[in-house]
Amino acid sequence: MSEADGKDPLVYIHQLTHRITRLLKALGRLGECESCHAEVYWMLTKNSKWLPYDVTGVPHFSTCPEADSWRKKKGAKEVEQRR
Repeated sequence: MSEADGKDPLVYIHQLTHRITRLLKALGRLGECESCHAEVYWMLTKNSKWLPYDVTGVPHFSTCPEADSWRKKKGAKEVEQRR
């Protein structure tokens, strides 16, 4: 989208964000982040795993201030396999 198209990019982004939010509300399960208590929508991925999304449609792991506390440490899988 460019101004040459006659459409304001900010309006387009706002409309897209609104559509994503409506989709999350329709298909996702409303919940709360256990760390930062933000409102999230849980969506089932194609790998059958639940992933939290912010109301803007962004995966919550990319915006949560406590995201690092939920990540597995590198090498943890190797340690578990050696046991």
